[in-house]
Amino acid sequence: MKHRISPIKLYIILIILVCTTITPTLAGWLLFHFTDWKHGPNPYFPLMNTLIESLLAGIFLTLVINHFLLSPIMSFIDAINQVSKGDFSVRVKTDYSSPELDELAGHFNKMVQELGSIEALRNDFAANISHEFRTPLAAIEGYTTLLQDHNLSEQERDEYIHIIIDSVHQLSSLSGNILSMSRLEKQEIVTNKTNYSLDEQIRQAVLLLEPLWSEKKMELDIDLEPAVYYGNCDMMMQVWLNLLQNAIQYTPAEGTVSVFLRKQKRSLLITVADTGIGMDEATLTHIFDKFFRKDKSFSSGNGLGLPMVKRILELNQGSVTVESTPGNGSSFAVSLPIEK
Repeated sequence: MKHRISPIKLYIILIILVCTTITPTLAGWLLFHFTDWKHGPNPYFPLMNTLIESLLAGIFLTLVINHFLLSPIMSFIDAINQVSKGDFSVRVKTDYSSPELDELAGHFNKMVQELGSIEALRNDFAANISHEFRTPLAAIEGYTTLLQDHNLSEQERDEYIHIIIDSVHQLSSLSGNILSMSRLEKQEIVTNKTNYSLDEQIRQAVLLLEPLWSEKKMELDIDLEPAVYYGNCDMMMQVWLNLLQNAIQYTPAEGTVSVFLRKQKRSLLITVADTGIGMDEATLTHIFDKFFRKDKSFSSGNGLGLPMVKRILELNQGSVTVESTPGNGSSFAVSLPIEK
């Protein structure tokens, strides 16, 4: 591998050469003309020559170092100070004459961008979890207060009680999902593994959601090859229920949901596709983030389903990918290794 010399190194080398060759000659010429040689050579000539040479060399080197090194370093220090104060919008220029400084600036800008993304996700997480709990609690409090009115009709009373029950279920589901997600994030080993029929499990998941797809008069395209999988049955059931429920939820009435299972050489490929509203690129980059929901008015979930799916598959050495375009539906592909 060839080592390249950056321009800044060449500049410094050239300036040092100039200072060590031309500067002494100039200093000697000046001293020759301003020294009285009739009374003999000036005993301070060597010292003065050295001092002038050092002074000029120091000036040149200081200017070069300040221009090529100190100025960029000062800009980096200013940028770091702004980042330490929470400003993640700061960026440093990347058009330095030195490739090393350009590379450093590029990495710095990328680091700040990632820090900004993490901070945004942290703020969104705190805001989302607060909102998710506050909304059903407010409903429970408000309608419980209304129930104290003795002039309510029987129909109004039943309606308020139904809203309170739904809010309690929402809180229970949210709390359960948060606990499950927390447990999955800390879990590293999958226990209670057994051999079971994966295609039969997926059929059971479809049947469990029958009230949802039946109400919307949806068409189901199910094509599952017989396959035996070695894993935790309860954990994997959560994967299929979440993927199928999302497909049903985001597909209009009389739409189509397709589920395929194919055996490959060393893995099982399960695809859950729909003809729903689809997702744009910005949404695709965040669908596996906790509490992320693009359209909260459309979704009745809490944004933990897909993160749980991804984490469960990671624990089982599997993976999930998604392809989607707005208006053309989405397709989730799950790959599971065949483990004996």
